[in-house]
Amino acid sequence: MRLALAALLFFGCAPAPSDHYTVSVDPAFSTAEQAMILTALERTHEADGTTFDTRTSNDCPGWPATDRICFRMATKLNSTPTTWTGGFTERMALDQDSSIRVLAEQSPDLFYVAAVHELGHALGLSHTQVGTVMYVQADRGEITCADVQQYQAVRGRSKLCAIPFELSGQ
Repeated sequence: MRLALAALLFFGCAPAPSDHYTVSVDPAFSTAEQAMILTALERTHEADGTTFDTRTSNDCPGWPATDRICFRMATKLNSTPTTWTGGFTERMALDQDSSIRVLAEQSPDLFYVAAVHELGHALGLSHTQVGTVMYVQADRGEITCADVQQYQAVRGRSKLCAIPFELSGQ
């Protein structure tokens, strides 16, 4: 009984992740890569309502802090071979900074998919089924209803997906 109460108090009192983030984009990315990151942010906003204050800066805040995301350029990924999407995300906790590393100079399609996928991790999403942005080997950058529903669930909400067919491809 005490253990169950302690778990409820510990996990039940944690704040839900934010719906508003400050985003820093490394100016070392090419103009085209910066535009793809901005498109990923815009499409995420359209899909789930997350808002982003964006700036181009290589001055990324130190940890721990809250509600900030930093897109940094990677020239080599030091992660497992299964990370073929061209990026990875480091996070301290759901309510703290995320540092997204995206491999520079990959094909535009793969760069965009990596940016959208890793942004999902920064927003608290986990890997899911084939056909979603959050699939472990994502090969498409369209945000699906399953991605939006996971976003809502992480925030303690159950909301039906409202992505128009044209945006979700479903």
